[in-house]
Amino acid sequence: MLLRPPPFLFAALTFSSLVHAEDLQLAPVEVTTPEAGAGEVAQAQLKSVPGATNYIDMSSVQQGRVSTNEDVFKYQPGVYAKAANNEGVKLSIRGSGLNRSPGAHASGLYEMFDGLPLTGPGGTPYELKDPLWQSRVEVLRGANGFDQGALALGGAVNYVTHTGYDAPKLQVRYEAGSRGYAQREISSGQVLGDADYYISLTDSESDGYQRQSAATGKGMAANFGYRFNPDLETRFYFRYRETTNDTPGKLTRAPDQPRPACPPTVSTLPAIPSACNQAPPGSPTRPPCSWTTIRAWKSGWPITITRWTCAKAPTASRWPTPISAAP
Repeated sequence: MLLRPPPFLFAALTFSSLVHAEDLQLAPVEVTTPEAGAGEVAQAQLKSVPGATNYIDMSSVQQGRVSTNEDVFKYQPGVYAKAANNEGVKLSIRGSGLNRSPGAHASGLYEMFDGLPLTGPGGTPYELKDPLWQSRVEVLRGANGFDQGALALGGAVNYVTHTGYDAPKLQVRYEAGSRGYAQREISSGQVLGDADYYISLTDSESDGYQRQSAATGKGMAANFGYRFNPDLETRFYFRYRETTNDTPGKLTRAPDQPRPACPPTVSTLPAIPSACNQAPPGSPTRPPCSWTTIRAWKSGWPITITRWTCAKAPTASRWPTPISAAP
């Protein structure tokens, strides 16, 4: 048999619960999160792009060797970077810019410093792209770079410099390796109230792995920023670099050759003097004729001169002008 509680008992229990609920107060719960850094914001923006992108955190790259930008893009999918003994890295995305050799102004990519355009009608200079000055590198591969303009045929690359917000107060770095490689850097950056600064001095040198391939470089990068409010700030940038790069030419087999091998000299024999054609070949009356070739130097380049000599017709000998010679 099912027993039901009396109605007045149910009402008393309900009234008692309401009284206890009015006396119970929950402590306030406050949920906070740190402000997202500039790198985190940039990484989130790249992830929102419906295409192929790369985000390179230079703090992880600088744990190893950072001699050129080849080391920056070494492990990035879809990006080809190769240096030939100097800072002029051949950078290519999806085949763009492959017609340019290392050390030349690159084409096919749109490159920027801190969002400011570096690429011009003649290509992109490489001298100012010191990897030690960079905080992060953002890459938009292929057609994703068209947001930056029509010059971004193969993609867009944005090199972001350190600021006082992400740079250590004092940092000293020294790298050394084989073949005379050495790189030095001293930098400083910090936040001073609403202002911040960053400054870096770098110096590098290398003998190269062959003759005429040495390289040296030195420079300075600095920026100063001031934040008026959380939504408004300004920043001033300064970059200066001096680089010297020797580019090796053609090699020679001779180890003691003091200069690169020159193109082969092409020359043809001049016409046989008429004194040698007065009698048919083999005739006893035909004067013996011979020719000699003289190797000479003109303005530092070799030329070839050919001379005909006839035994019975010395007046027929002459010094002709070479048909062609190496430049």
